[in-house]
Amino acid sequence: METLNTKFDYFESFSSLADFKAGLERPRTGKFAESHSSDKKDYWSGTETFEEAETLLENGYDVGAEKLMKKVLSIHNEAPKPRMTASVTGSAPIVANAIIGYPRSMWAMKQVAKPTPTRKVFIVNTAGHAVDSDELLESGAVMLNVCNQLEMNGVRTEIISIPKFSYTVNKNRQTFTGGCSIKLKDYRESFSFKKMAYPIAHTSCFRRHGFKWLETCGANVTFKNRFSSTYGISYAREQKQTVEKLQALGLAGKNDVVMTYGLVASCGFKLDKVMQELGLNK
Repeated sequence: METLNTKFDYFESFSSLADFKAGLERPRTGKFAESHSSDKKDYWSGTETFEEAETLLENGYDVGAEKLMKKVLSIHNEAPKPRMTASVTGSAPIVANAIIGYPRSMWAMKQVAKPTPTRKVFIVNTAGHAVDSDELLESGAVMLNVCNQLEMNGVRTEIISIPKFSYTVNKNRQTFTGGCSIKLKDYRESFSFKKMAYPIAHTSCFRRHGFKWLETCGANVTFKNRFSSTYGISYAREQKQTVEKLQALGLAGKNDVVMTYGLVASCGFKLDKVMQELGLNK
């Protein structure tokens, strides 16, 4: 775990789901230590208890993984085809060249060596109380399809989920940001739907584990009596604010991709529209 702690910002970056789980085993401390929102027996979170959510985090959200995989794989993209060139040796003859006695009379694949581009992709698939796991599954599938499109176009992706990213205002009307992230896939790994389904597409990840993080992180700040001042803001503002803050904190670069539930919902859960909004279909 890496921690960024400034006067107005507190952010923890976890290297894996196991790192995230271990990080939440610390004692409750700070402003929300006594709230115990993560432990309430309320199905609003998507699970009856925190223990049920913990099981999903540890063992995977199997039902969601299967649904997520089907939705992601429903969009097929063709990889760029290799370029054919004339060569002395190859897999097929060039008849015209052979007739005139030209040495390069066989088709061969020409390999073009170039650096592999990489991008971090931040997935902030959290939403208000009216949104359930089925809707998160829909938006999560679109987000992963964006990653899939990048991979098919030769861009290696590192996928990072953000289960909690709260803005609040203290008594002096100063904005404070608190949040955490979990690395789900590095550049060299392939997609693992079993690993990614719970943090990306289940409401309990941010309504139980996200709140548990807030209860245990111990960020030193004077909060007003609320978790977040982002509930109710427009989708466009949510996307813009999240991008700007992640870049300001040095977590996301200018070429990295940031996607919020608000962005995907405002695009009607359509991949092509999301790609267009992100400037990725040029």
